[in-house]
Amino acid sequence: MGKLKIRKYTAFKRFLISYFFILIIPIMMGSYVYYQALSVIEDNAVNFEDFMIQQSRDIIDNYLSSIDLSVFMLSTNSTLQAVINMPQPTYGSDKVYQLIQVINNMKTNNISGSLDSTTYLFLQKPDVVINSNFANYNIRNFYENLMKYDGISYEDWHRQVFETNNYKTILPSHKITMKRLGLSDVTYEAITYIQSIPQGAIIVHIDTNKIRNLLNDAVLAHNGSAFIIDENKQIIVKSNDNIVLEAMDLETLSPEKQSQHMKINGENSIVFSKKSNYNDWHYICVIPTESLMNNVQHIKVTALINMSAVLIVGCLLSIFFSKNEVKPIGEILSSLGIASVDKKKKDEYSLIKDNVNILINKNRNMNEVLNELKDVLIGQLLSGTINEVQEARNILKNLGLNLEGSRYVVVVPTINRYAVVKGIDVNTLLEENAIKRITDSFLQKNMNGNGCTYIIEPQQIAVILCFNNNDDDACREQIRQYIETINNELIQACNISLNYGIGNLYGSLSDVSLSFFEAKVALHQFDLTEQSDYMIWYSDIPVSRQYYYPMDVERILANMVKSGNYDELIRTLQHIKKENFESRRLSYSMQFQLFSEMKATLVKICGEMNLDPQAIGIYSLKMWDISSKDCMCEIIDAFCQLCEVISKNKKSHNQKMLDEILEYLQNNYNDANISLQILSSMFKISSSYLSQFFKEQTGQNFSEYLEEIRIKKACELLCDPSLTIEEISGYVGYNNSYSFRRAFKRRLGQLPNEYRECL
Repeated sequence: MGKLKIRKYTAFKRFLISYFFILIIPIMMGSYVYYQALSVIEDNAVNFEDFMIQQSRDIIDNYLSSIDLSVFMLSTNSTLQAVINMPQPTYGSDKVYQLIQVINNMKTNNISGSLDSTTYLFLQKPDVVINSNFANYNIRNFYENLMKYDGISYEDWHRQVFETNNYKTILPSHKITMKRLGLSDVTYEAITYIQSIPQGAIIVHIDTNKIRNLLNDAVLAHNGSAFIIDENKQIIVKSNDNIVLEAMDLETLSPEKQSQHMKINGENSIVFSKKSNYNDWHYICVIPTESLMNNVQHIKVTALINMSAVLIVGCLLSIFFSKNEVKPIGEILSSLGIASVDKKKKDEYSLIKDNVNILINKNRNMNEVLNELKDVLIGQLLSGTINEVQEARNILKNLGLNLEGSRYVVVVPTINRYAVVKGIDVNTLLEENAIKRITDSFLQKNMNGNGCTYIIEPQQIAVILCFNNNDDDACREQIRQYIETINNELIQACNISLNYGIGNLYGSLSDVSLSFFEAKVALHQFDLTEQSDYMIWYSDIPVSRQYYYPMDVERILANMVKSGNYDELIRTLQHIKKENFESRRLSYSMQFQLFSEMKATLVKICGEMNLDPQAIGIYSLKMWDISSKDCMCEIIDAFCQLCEVISKNKKSHNQKMLDEILEYLQNNYNDANISLQILSSMFKISSSYLSQFFKEQTGQNFSEYLEEIRIKKACELLCDPSLTIEEISGYVGYNNSYSFRRAFKRRLGQLPNEYRECL
């Protein structure tokens, strides 16, 4: 790819951006799904905590309702009513029995639920404390010695219990110390439930540990804390000390909100609130956000790591695939000789498109030139003016036309002017060259690569057929079948009727011109006589007493002499000799006319070539004093001598013309418009002859030689660092730097800038 880096290609950036977009779309969709899943997980965690605190609330509310029912049953008990106003009983008094009945009633009056509690009945008048296990006289003594509230004096306690109208009053959890005779004191926490009755009160101690455990179960999974506050935002009980409640501003807490975010001790927390269905309590659950989202955080980190890995790998793969996609583009640009791209003007695709269009146009033009060259060579074969038959065969083979064979024949079909082509006038078709296109397509289709066609005129085509068979009869049968197939197809498809003239079979490609002449002679028989068949063989024409020296053969002889084609000249002269002295029996006068006409041909050739016939000895030819055989030999010798003289003169002329051509190329190589056509017009010869002449004299094609001169000069200019590649390409005759780079790399195997770097 030369010195141009892949990353500098616009196409690379386009591919890379496209892959990035393709990569971003699933990442964006995955991110959306991830955040939705994250939200669902967070909601599930919140809902779980909300459900747990709700369960705890319901258990406690139900237990408090059970206490209400138990207290109500106890307060309305008839036995209790009997002892409320009685004085303190003495030992052995029947009043003691009534106290025992109250104790028994309290035993049976159980409170249902999963929490623990102890019920006490305080009666002022008899000054007695009763529960399900005992009765103790002297309330003051019982409080101070058996059930002491830490930090609360008897007077304060008495005022709260007996001097206040308590209706389902619940006091916050408090430490209570119980003294036991002979044993260590027991301290426990309890929530105090107080219900006033006449001359006393019913007190229920609810085990705080049970409630704390219940609240703890609700928040244990997320290392949170739970507590209960009353309508005055006074804490009834708390689950643990994970959260310092003093750090919470309970005044700003809105228990009516089911969940709210707060910052406690600098830590973000979620506060859940559930209002009691029993009273005005609020069950508060405080969960650290980090703890609640711990599992979610793990998922988040894992997802982010995976997403980052996918993004990194995706980017690397995008770069890798983009390089692979652009690599062929770079190779194409390198093959086109493009080492740099001006992004302000064109991108790689535009450059490739422009260069491909140039190549297509050049290929189209080249195909047109090749077809023209092919037609020229075939025309020369048919006219007998070609010099080197083997070289012509090789050129035609390179052009895709293989004329290898052991037998050759020419068939000349022509349109029957009285035929009907789908009801269209034949003259109209002739004017539009339709017949040429129709018949040529059918002929080419059935030829199977064993020959070629040549357009003579709109209504006439010459067909050269090759056979790898030395049996003339077998070849004639193949020709007959071929013509029948073509004729039947044309009649069925287009209703076209053709006439066919067929020459003799020959063993050399150089004799195709003779077969062509014979085919035309055979075709001429359709105009001379009425024929029942649509094909006529030259060999079937009756032999006349007329000598054989037609104008076409005379022209062929003249061309061979002028071109110096000695071998073909001898072959043609021998053919004339055979036709006149083996196939025919000529009278003496006819022989004299033949020799005179051939002698006239020699004189005409000398006149055309500016030669003196007398100097060559043409006028001294013996025509009467020798036999016809010897006379024919002298004529043949004269043709050969004239051919040698012209060939020598031609070589001298050729060398002079070659020197002039080479000098012109050395002086004008920097002209971008120089071409075979321009040179041929300057030297007044055809471009095809000039191409053949140049190759014969130099051993190189014209374009190769011109390219060699230009590249040598370009190498000299590349030594000057002040000149750019574009400037050098103009100095040596190239229209653009792309054509120059391709030619340079084709000639030296490297680009101009690479050659300059090696200097």
